[in-house]
Amino acid sequence: TLIGFALLAGRFVGGWLLDRMRASLLGAILVMGMAAACLALQMMPLSYGWALFAVWFVGFATGVESDVAAYMAVRMFGPRSYGKIGACITVCSYGSAAIVPLYFARTFDLTSSYGDALMIATYALIFSTLLLLSIGPAKPARPRRATAGEHSDDGAAAVGLQS
Repeated sequence: TLIGFALLAGRFVGGWLLDRMRASLLGAILVMGMAAACLALQMMPLSYGWALFAVWFVGFATGVESDVAAYMAVRMFGPRSYGKIGACITVCSYGSAAIVPLYFARTFDLTSSYGDALMIATYALIFSTLLLLSIGPAKPARPRRATAGEHSDDGAAAVGLQS
């Protein structure tokens, strides 16, 4: 429940943050924060409150990440490619949401600890941070001229975005 509310909050705040900073940098900051939360959950003797905060942050960052992924897909590949790329992002997100809890549970069954799973998650998140930091700023959208036969309801030329 806590992760669900945090994810929802992240979705709302994500759009606001995307208006104020570069998407790849925002994504990198949040993914590194998730890595720090995983590391803290594994390495530090946390109080109940700090553990709840770490879990909340992972949910919040995941919510923002879905906005960052959609924004970057449109900006980097254009709106015409968004359907294909958005579908790939969705499949990967839902696939990992299904597999990761099973992996964590299996690791706990074998080792009586989440430590190994958290450490692998930390390494994967650090690698993801580096990948996000390697992405430059998104291309600015440029207006697209209407082609013959395109028009808006009032007869004016249609203007859209083109990558």
